[in-house]
Amino acid sequence: MNPHSVGSLVNTSRHSCHNHFSSSIALCLQSAMADNTAKSTRRRTSTPRSKNGCITCKIRRLKCGEEKPGCLRCAKSGWTCDGYEHVAEGSSPGPSSGGGGLAPILPHPHRSTSTRSARSSFSAQSISSRSRSPSVVGLNRTPTLGLQIPPQLHRQEQLYFQVFLDEEPVTFLRLDPFFWKSVAVQQSHSTSCIRHALVALGALIKSCRRTPSGNYLLDFQEGIHRQFAMQQHEKAIRGLREAISCQEAGDSTRSIAIACLVLARLEPFIGNGGFTMQHIRYARKLIFGGEESEVRIPSIFSDYTHLNDVSIMMFFQSDMQALAAFGPDEDRSLVQTSVEIHNTSISAPTSFRDFEEAKQYQGVLIQGAFRFWYRSSLTHRDFWGPVEQNTVDIRDYFLRQIHHFHSALEALGSNPADSHGHPLQRPLSIKLSSVTAYLKLSLSLDAPETNADLLFSYFQFIVNSCQEVIDYENQYEFNAGYETFSFESRILGPLFIVALKCRDSNLRRQAISMLLHSHRRELINDSINLGNMGSWIMGIEEEGIDTIGYIPEESRTWGHSMEMDLQRKSTVVKCRVGRKIPGQWTERTAEIPCNEILG
Repeated sequence: MNPHSVGSLVNTSRHSCHNHFSSSIALCLQSAMADNTAKSTRRRTSTPRSKNGCITCKIRRLKCGEEKPGCLRCAKSGWTCDGYEHVAEGSSPGPSSGGGGLAPILPHPHRSTSTRSARSSFSAQSISSRSRSPSVVGLNRTPTLGLQIPPQLHRQEQLYFQVFLDEEPVTFLRLDPFFWKSVAVQQSHSTSCIRHALVALGALIKSCRRTPSGNYLLDFQEGIHRQFAMQQHEKAIRGLREAISCQEAGDSTRSIAIACLVLARLEPFIGNGGFTMQHIRYARKLIFGGEESEVRIPSIFSDYTHLNDVSIMMFFQSDMQALAAFGPDEDRSLVQTSVEIHNTSISAPTSFRDFEEAKQYQGVLIQGAFRFWYRSSLTHRDFWGPVEQNTVDIRDYFLRQIHHFHSALEALGSNPADSHGHPLQRPLSIKLSSVTAYLKLSLSLDAPETNADLLFSYFQFIVNSCQEVIDYENQYEFNAGYETFSFESRILGPLFIVALKCRDSNLRRQAISMLLHSHRRELINDSINLGNMGSWIMGIEEEGIDTIGYIPEESRTWGHSMEMDLQRKSTVVKCRVGRKIPGQWTERTAEIPCNEILG
């Protein structure tokens, strides 16, 4: 992909935004300030901390010891303490902070950062030589600037940037706010594209109603917030195009890669999900495409003290989701070799003290399992030799550990009180990702597709769990009739694997129906596109169904892929039909419309 293919995004149609919006936006935002103050009473789940803590500890959501001139926590952990300049002397609010307004947090006029190191490019360091101690800096770190609004923004942009800063993430399955509130905000001070992308996010957040579970109920009416977001999105794309055209090595490469990751999250929120893959591809090229690139995906045991590690993991999570949704057609060979696989270092205990301990263990286990799946899915199969026994052994090891984990989890039992609240907040919901990983691994490495027939209980667990989520949100959060967006992958990925791999007709149709009619977007995943793909795959397989309703191995599909045609507003879908043996399968291709349910 050349730079101009990313730059061409700016040529897509956009709604116009008139000059008279400026005063309307300011008045609308100012009138909403009291609302924002009232909403800020929701409880935080982070570690308790003092309001007078240093900027660095506030960003890292840690309790600060408040020592002067720099706190001991930062000193011990190897971070540069950014001090206490956000704490007003005398602690009495000035006139600009009263009335619950969103007064921008502007940089201190006398503060100088010239003495700090500005080196922040992606640099190489092998996993084996990387120390767990954050005081040993391998990947160069960007200095913490604090949650400050870039001074380059004008008044209306500052207000929307503040909305972005004030947004508290609601996460169930994955937590990446540190990327947003540290890496992205810091880089926005020097990168125009990121500045305007974060302003656009703030405007989109303002245009939506957020539910208690963190879904955004989307409104595509051209209100002033959404129109301002579209204007800022166009500025962000223009900024990316300019940065690419004058790209240099080092800091420039890093900032463009981070800009692509930010835009990959912004595009599906706006409704331009098809562009997400272009941003992920270009970030992959920048991070791993150098001839002498030795970048490594951080270990599953990483403490992520290096901000470059946070950015690289943000890319890797995005690329794993893209692989699950769009298939292995992309060239990911350089990323593949950078993923470290832990085979015998993760062992499930026979029991857990509580669900919190189980959740912590599950996070490590599932990261390891998905990393293995990522690597094994990208194996180049132009030649069809036998799979190495060591690779099979690693897969089987993860399958055993997931099975042991489920047994230990069930031994904890259940509490009737756990049946209240959002289904994804209930303890047993942590099985959703481990069951999904189990299904993916069981059908990996050219395993026969008929293996899926032994996993009916896993498919049923996914469908039942996802139905509970949809029913709860429709009843208590009034999602019915709205299209929703979430910044994390929740139920669409698990439902998609049921739609592709479950050959029980009733259960499969239930999963496809949930995808087609739930109107959900979860990051790169769009429920209608996934449901259409599942429906197309099911139709192909049922062409070969026998008289008793069984689909034989030679009629089953595998190796699915999707490629969105942005000009035609359609999706080109592919799959292979037949046994996973050279000469015994054929390829099927079709073109289906984007965001329209197939008849």
